[in-house]
Amino acid sequence: MHLLRNDIPIPGDERPRRDTNGPWRTMAVGESFFMRKAKSAEAGCYYRNSQEDGRRFTWQERTEEVDGEQVRGARVWRTA
Repeated sequence: MHLLRNDIPIPGDERPRRDTNGPWRTMAVGESFFMRKAKSAEAGCYYRNSQEDGRRFTWQERTEEVDGEQVRGARVWRTA
């Protein structure tokens, strides 16, 4: 059964942009970083939020060695 409430205000129309949790804004063209445990959908979400002022990125889901162990994630490159 669902509890209905009317004392919680409706959120505003605009949601703030999600923090990208990465060095997206400071990267130079050709630089890359590895997002541990990130899947393509998550990398794509961050990627879309970070494309401002003509910046472009590409990513690839892959496994890399981090601290001596194999970790799945996504490598992200700035292309423009």
